[in-house]
Amino acid sequence: MLSMISTLADRDDDRDCLLILGNRHEDRIIGADRLRELEERMPNLEVVHVISRPGDGWDGETGRIRADVLDRVLPTDRRERAYFLCASGPVMDAVTAALATLGIPDAHVSAERFAMS
Repeated sequence: MLSMISTLADRDDDRDCLLILGNRHEDRIIGADRLRELEERMPNLEVVHVISRPGDGWDGETGRIRADVLDRVLPTDRRERAYFLCASGPVMDAVTAALATLGIPDAHVSAERFAMS
């Protein structure tokens, strides 16, 4: 996902982008510095972190990426957007089901699964 967004930034693409990242801890977000840099370069990029085991000072989204979280953060024209998912199998299944619950057509969802070793 980071490389896709970096390419959009390098091309000065002005499409709206919403990146929703799930992590256990806010201090262990892979590529956090690069994400902040991209947010500064791209006014059309919004990054939402969903932290499952947040520290005491965390005030963002918590838990897992579920339908209620997506319902809060996705734009109102959500059924017209394209979705790109990259996650392990169980997470992918849960997010795909959450998107379906919100009425997102399967044809709008592209997925890349990876296995945790």
